[in-house]
Amino acid sequence: MSVGFKIISRDSIRLATVSATSAFPLRPIDNIKLDSKSDVWRATSLAEQTITATWTDAQSIAGVGIVFSNLIIGSTVLIKLYTNVADVSPVFQTDTLVVDFANTPPIGFPTLSLASTPFGGGNYFANFFIEQSAEKMEVVLTSPGNPDGSMEIARLVAGKVIGITNGADFGAIVSYDDNIVENRSDSGNLVSDTSPRSKKIEFDLGDLNPTDKAAMQTMKRVSGKSVPIFVSAQDLSPVLAEKNIFQIYGIINNDISITTVSYNKHAGNLSITEI
Repeated sequence: MSVGFKIISRDSIRLATVSATSAFPLRPIDNIKLDSKSDVWRATSLAEQTITATWTDAQSIAGVGIVFSNLIIGSTVLIKLYTNVADVSPVFQTDTLVVDFANTPPIGFPTLSLASTPFGGGNYFANFFIEQSAEKMEVVLTSPGNPDGSMEIARLVAGKVIGITNGADFGAIVSYDDNIVENRSDSGNLVSDTSPRSKKIEFDLGDLNPTDKAAMQTMKRVSGKSVPIFVSAQDLSPVLAEKNIFQIYGIINNDISITTVSYNKHAGNLSITEI
């Protein structure tokens, strides 16, 4: 199932100095560096917003992921990379990327705002490109007509990309852990309280080449089970809902074991739980 399996395992944003065109006082731009659904950056309006990340040392960047946003269909994302912090002309920039899919808000929530993210709300968005060396990155956002009246992002991720050549095997599992609590009232009625829910994805990787094998082993050693990674497992899928469903930002919750199946062919697995 080779439809563009991409992983950002070493995020550079957490190391960056970040700024934005605007931010609510209680929702500052530094929140995009935190691995938290409940701490978001929120713009003060729907005017065009530019998020800027700078580094003292050049970073290798080949992909950008937006995690738990309220961007609606028709929103736009433009990514610019600069060789040096002081540069005014980018060494690379994407086309203006249009958000073409948005999840349905959970029942009880009119939009995909911060309030909905603990219960399955929020959108993912990602873009991958040829690796660049940069000391500055700008992400320019618009979201015309957004019913929240502003843009929100919980986490921005950018960095080097691991591409699994042949993707995952058929049979990948996407599940949603629902912590709902069910009780019976004195009259015998079932009472279900809305509780947090989160995504989990499990992949079998049965056709790893030696480069893939080395990358997986390095990722497990470097990230372990404590540092979240961003995965877009069907990045080239023409089915927009499938592309979004198979995106996740979370921690590895299995011990990655690699089996040598035959000469230059290896197999492993990967299980990720959303932050």
